[in-house]
Amino acid sequence: LKLPPPHAQPSRHLMAAPDSWVEGDRASVAEWVRLAQARLDDGELEACAEAAQNAFLVSRDLGDRVGEERANLLVTEVCCRRGRPELAPHRYEALQLASSLAQGIVARDAGEFWRALEHLSSLGLSRPLLTSADVLSMWGPALAEDLEGAAAFLQANVPPEGVAAIDLSAFGVGGVAGTETMRSAPPEGMYLGFRYSGIHYGPRYRCVEYAAGRPTPKRGDVDVAAGFAVLDLQEASDTWEHSLINHPSILDCMLQSSSVVRR
Repeated sequence: LKLPPPHAQPSRHLMAAPDSWVEGDRASVAEWVRLAQARLDDGELEACAEAAQNAFLVSRDLGDRVGEERANLLVTEVCCRRGRPELAPHRYEALQLASSLAQGIVARDAGEFWRALEHLSSLGLSRPLLTSADVLSMWGPALAEDLEGAAAFLQANVPPEGVAAIDLSAFGVGGVAGTETMRSAPPEGMYLGFRYSGIHYGPRYRCVEYAAGRPTPKRGDVDVAAGFAVLDLQEASDTWEHSLINHPSILDCMLQSSSVVRR
């Protein structure tokens, strides 16, 4: 089963239901949800997604918002287990919550931070809907000046067991054993270092807004990132350059940002 892209309308095809189910009533919604949950518990992700889609379609026809939400949560769980959280129905909501979390960290507002964290936790997911890369790409520019202070705030406010819906391992919190806090490198200092080594990058080739890397990268584990970077075209770029899919400056700055990772 190919899951629909975000905001796409599900197909109208329904998988065959037992004769005892009456299509179009709330009892059938409950049965579809029960079947989807049973398939999920058995690890049958495709069957779970199909049953959850059927629950969503019937719920939508009935105007049953509760049924729609339960079905969407099951599809979100399937997307997260497949490693495709960007396709999850709750993705946009999670990104909004990530923004609220960032505001709470910058303001050192534990109340706002906890409200957003509890909302994420209430989704009841077993895999991250917001990956470590999502978190650092969204929070990086705001936290670049005080990454250590942000990490200290997280250490004090994230529960030891963590929250499954968001991966905060880059900050060494959230119940992830043996993780290390990322160390950031101010872009100004990074480009000054390049200049001292004989590499003089012009304005168009200074696209690194934020970069952070692990002091001791883990080797042999493809699921553990060694570093993260936020790249953006600079004001010196012409308007037409923003339409390029693979801009030469961005490609070059991908290599530049790797300098923050200790070898």
